[in-house]
Amino acid sequence: MKRKYILKGKIVQIGNFLGKVKIINDPHDPEEFVGKGSRRRRGQVLVLKGNEKDMVSLVVKAGGVITDRERINPKIKEICQKKKIPCIIGTKKASKLLEDGMFAEINGLGRFGKIYLLDHPDFKSYKQECQIRKVSPNRGAG
Repeated sequence: MKRKYILKGKIVQIGNFLGKVKIINDPHDPEEFVGKGSRRRRGQVLVLKGNEKDMVSLVVKAGGVITDRERINPKIKEICQKKKIPCIIGTKKASKLLEDGMFAEINGLGRFGKIYLLDHPDFKSYKQECQIRKVSPNRGAG
């Protein structure tokens, strides 16, 4: 699997997450976002364009959060830190470069948070490859 570096931003919560991108337009649409935010981080990469005030209930279900703006709602910041959901803010153009259904990796372990675009949607084989190399798929590989 190849990955391509596309964006960087400020880290709100450290961690790595691989998943499908979901750009949220209407937080009140129940079909808009599906995910399960747990220690196992089963969910999607939630991309927020602007005002996150109404998005708080969706962040809990996310596996990772990316925002265009540098400022973030304090409640969202608190949820990301409490639930250990990787969060990168201030990318400025994540909602323009990323599209629904793309596979992305949030890498929030360095000085700046980095976002990579993954070209291969077969995560089962990627996770098996990581297990063979004894690397956690949510810690980054390669």
